[in-house]
This record gives sequence, structure tokens and C-alpha cells, in this order.
Amino acid sequence: MIQPLLKRLLVAVNGTEHSVQAAMYAIMLAKQQHCAIKAVYVVDTATIRALTLTKIFVREEGSEYAENIEVNGRRHLAHVAELGKSKGVTVETELRRGAVFSEIIMAADDYKADLIVAGGRDARTAFSHGTDDLIDNVRCNVLFVHDPHVEKLFKLL
Repeated sequence: MIQPLLKRLLVAVNGTEHSVQAAMYAIMLAKQQHCAIKAVYVVDTATIRALTLTKIFVREEGSEYAENIEVNGRRHLAHVAELGKSKGVTVETELRRGAVFSEIIMAADDYKADLIVAGGRDARTAFSHGTDDLIDNVRCNVLFVHDPHVEKLFKLL
């Protein structure tokens, strides 16, 4: 018997309209394919650290900025969980800290994801930094959602 192609979806969330559309798409896919879904938000501490080292931020500013991003990240993850709940899909959430691309790869590996779902036309619009590393090192398929009608489809489901 052939195993299902999709058992676990990981959706990368960053608070942009594109990532919300990706989350909606992943929720619809999870509902239709009866698979698990996890939303991950990464606090980009690697960039904050670089900004602190180059004296663009003083240490206290970097820490405060990271805390603000973490609060926003938790809010975005809660929103995605609510979107899932509205469609009868349980969305596991996780907030991580580090370089976005490497944390997404590690989250996908840890979760044993079959598919990463991200918002945007390609890796550059979805992740901006480290896209070549993401593409070169990811061990599962990646789907970039950029259909402007995802929200309408989501409301119909």
C-alpha cells in the first residue's frame, strides 16, 4: 500500500500578509489531506546580534528589540492557531530564536516535516536572508504560496 505523501506540514510564519496566506493554505491542505500541521515563527536573533556587533544597536536596544519581536511572534502564532481552530484543524505552534533559514530547516527536521509551506513567490520573498542555504540544505519539499485568492478559498472551506 502506498503511504500518504503528506503526514506533517510545517508553515513558516513571519507576520506578513504572505505568511498568513501560507498559513491559510497549509490549514486547508492539512484539513483535506488529514495531516498534522505546525506553525513556526523565528525571532531573528542572528541579525540582531550582527546589528549589535556593528554598533547599529547597543546591547540593551538589541535585547528590547528581540523581546518586542518575540511578543509579536507569539501573537502571530496565536492568530494562526485560531485560523486552524476556525476550520477544525489543530495547529501546533513553536517560537524559535536564531537565523531564520537555519531554524526553519532545523524545525522541519525536528518535526519530520514532509513539506514546508511559506508565503511569497520564491525563497527570496519568503525568507529574504539565507535563501540559498535554505534551498541547498532543506530535506523536504518547499511550497511557496502566492495565490491572491487564498483568503477567499479559506473562507469557503
